[in-house]
Amino acid sequence: MVSKVSKLGRECMFSGAVADSEEHVIPRWLQRRFSLSNQEVVLPNQTTFRYAKAKVPVKTEHNRAFGVIENRMAEGIFTLQEAYLWALKIHIGMMWLDARLKRERKDPGSKTILKGTDFSKQVLMFRQLYTNWANGGETVPNPFGSVFLLEGGLIPNEFDLFHCMISGALGISIDHRFLFVLLWDRAEAMQGCALRDWYRTHKPRIQSSPEGNRRQTAYMARHVWSCEVAHELWLWQRPFRFRQQDNSITATPSVESRVRKPVDREMHVRICRSFALKPVFGNSDCAQHYIFDLPTAEKRGRNAAEASARNLENPL
Repeated sequence: MVSKVSKLGRECMFSGAVADSEEHVIPRWLQRRFSLSNQEVVLPNQTTFRYAKAKVPVKTEHNRAFGVIENRMAEGIFTLQEAYLWALKIHIGMMWLDARLKRERKDPGSKTILKGTDFSKQVLMFRQLYTNWANGGETVPNPFGSVFLLEGGLIPNEFDLFHCMISGALGISIDHRFLFVLLWDRAEAMQGCALRDWYRTHKPRIQSSPEGNRRQTAYMARHVWSCEVAHELWLWQRPFRFRQQDNSITATPSVESRVRKPVDREMHVRICRSFALKPVFGNSDCAQHYIFDLPTAEKRGRNAAEASARNLENPL
């Protein structure tokens, strides 16, 4: 029997067919824009990967087809659904890397950070959404998850990337704007006051900060806003089913009523860790404030691998 992990090494991420090429998880045009080629990203097992080397297997024809979205993202003329699908591709790609790497890189017998079965339903969802898009189909909702383009949240030429597998959130610089996507909330965050809060509270705070502190202020504003939105929507998250008919994919909640989960401080801390934050609690379950918390490589590897393996929730 061929293991799911070994199959991941040769399956096309887009289709499941036998791969004949590779694709960068962080696209080359973005690497060139922010001079990332020689920079490194630290994965949960403490392995450092150069952005230029972080790749996943693909079939050339599908990679070329998806290149339409890549070009539109690079030119800034994308739709929100295209931005959603682009962010979902990065999300799947990053988990794909985790499923090929050992939790303890020095131990040949160590288990992988993730098992392919941990996110197989999400891979299936990505493949169906990609095929639907390639065939000119539609989704309900559109976009399929919440997509925010934040103005005023980046210092010129600043690159930032965070990825929270627990809440299904991804944030990444694309130009002078910061793209933040919630993959599994059925675009419910876009119906609330999250974006208003960014422009009423966080953006003015950045603009009024002393120039010498502006980079740090912008960084904390992005991360705190994104973390609080992701955590709150995770508390309200309902599993959903998707139905495909003709050229349309519809996401339908598996349960009728929305019920907010009680706050779990331990889980809140783990979600915050994905945003490089440490919440400070008072007498309530709400964080009073946050501390910048970028752990050491050793601590990052242990905690992230633990969170990935034990707390990856399947929203489908």
